[in-house]
Amino acid sequence: LQSNPHPWTVVNFHHPLFSNSPGRDNAPLRDAWLQVLEEHDVDLVLQGHDHSYSRGNLTEHRTDDQDVHTGPVYAVTVTGPKMYEAGQDNWTDHGAEVRVQATDTQTFQSVQVEDGPLDYRALTASGEVVDSFTITKDDQGQDKQVTDGPNLD
Repeated sequence: LQSNPHPWTVVNFHHPLFSNSPGRDNAPLRDAWLQVLEEHDVDLVLQGHDHSYSRGNLTEHRTDDQDVHTGPVYAVTVTGPKMYEAGQDNWTDHGAEVRVQATDTQTFQSVQVEDGPLDYRALTASGEVVDSFTITKDDQGQDKQVTDGPNLD
């Protein structure tokens, strides 16, 4: 990550750093990777395993605007038919917040980058938007802002 020459960094792995599933905690994974992902200001971290949808960030990256934060985005996604309940405790117990959460909802993710911002959408098979956000950076790739988009509320 330190020598990454690309303007955007997306990391993907199976077990989430912040579990959606009540009673589940992946502490060894979080202990090994969270500091590295934060230190290198990874843009998007895509994870699975919990069979429910959540997207959030560390609370230290909040801004005065409730729809904007900085720092990495952590998304736990589900595409298959098996579904679990979702909870926020594992997020909040470890300094993070959930911005969007959905249960009983299969999603696929669309990530697009065209001449500037990174646009993310989580959609159902029928095309309904469950979650969206945009990440913008200045011309030097600094001053990152993550702005929440419209979603199911």
